[in-house]
Amino acid sequence: SPYCPVYGAHPVMPQPGNFRDVLELQTPVYQGKRSDTGRPSSGPAATWETVTTLRGDVQESGSSEVQRGGRNVPDETYTVMMHQHSDVVTSARLIWKNNGNQTLRVQSVSRMGEQDKYIEVSCTYSGD
Repeated sequence: SPYCPVYGAHPVMPQPGNFRDVLELQTPVYQGKRSDTGRPSSGPAATWETVTTLRGDVQESGSSEVQRGGRNVPDETYTVMMHQHSDVVTSARLIWKNNGNQTLRVQSVSRMGEQDKYIEVSCTYSGD
């Protein structure tokens, strides 16, 4: 089984009762023209669309300070355990409702458990 920084090398399968954090799953809505492959041909995502509200277990997995734009800013990482949802992908973001609507950008998604019932989502705090 994969290494989990929060639950260890052989994580105990999460229990649904532990999923107490409320998370809004959002996906980008691109404005403008699209290429032949369906990707936006110019400009970043203009807006975010809420897909659904999910429950999960959010744990801080690391924190440091990095320099961006000539100033020091916090670089916080989180691990979120939740039930599998097909729209949780690296282009999505999670709004952590229990923690003042903190925006967590999805960095990676790992499936775990029988029939990939659960996912472990690695996120960074974006400061939005």
